[in-house]
Amino acid sequence: MGDIFKFNFPIGWDELGVIFTSLGAIFTFFAVIVALFANHNSGKQLKKALQMHEQSKNIELFDKRVALIEDIKNNVTISYTALKLLFNDEIVSSMEAYTKSHNIVGDYKMDDHSYWILFNKQYGYEKQHLIMKLFRYCDDFDNLTDKQKSDFKSLCDSYTVCASGENGVERTINYYDIAENLTKARAADEANKEVLIKQMEQYISDSIKPLS
Repeated sequence: MGDIFKFNFPIGWDELGVIFTSLGAIFTFFAVIVALFANHNSGKQLKKALQMHEQSKNIELFDKRVALIEDIKNNVTISYTALKLLFNDEIVSSMEAYTKSHNIVGDYKMDDHSYWILFNKQYGYEKQHLIMKLFRYCDDFDNLTDKQKSDFKSLCDSYTVCASGENGVERTINYYDIAENLTKARAADEANKEVLIKQMEQYISDSIKPLS
């Protein structure tokens, strides 16, 4: 200890008291240092544990988000509640736009289904050659020339059908309108779906934080 303690012998009780007091202070000091070091290590371990816990949560959220994307890609109905909890408002808005366009496609498909039922009732099954011709025009609508579209429309105008609308009011269904609008609706629907999926994928990418 060097010159920490200097006493002349013989040492009495008073001197011994000073020695014990000094030793006690030194031991207390070292005990505090050890405690602080231990607490520092514990703090680091706790921080690491919290980071691991947070990473575990991120992995769980990642799996749920990816599952939603896969459902959308496969045209599986998803929960809006789950979407709101797992993604942001921008993506929810994109989902609403996609749902709207998807419903529009569904409406035109219903008109298409109704048209052929009513067509067979009003014009008979002997018009099979005409049905095939209409199908060909419809399937290749985007690639038709102006002349072909004009011929297609004239043909459709000659074979409109009447359907019962809301409140019993009849409405006329023209197959040309179905072909034209369904083609546009499908294109808009696919575009909205693509935007939604890209936004969701970007959100997931941004939300992944590596464990430091």
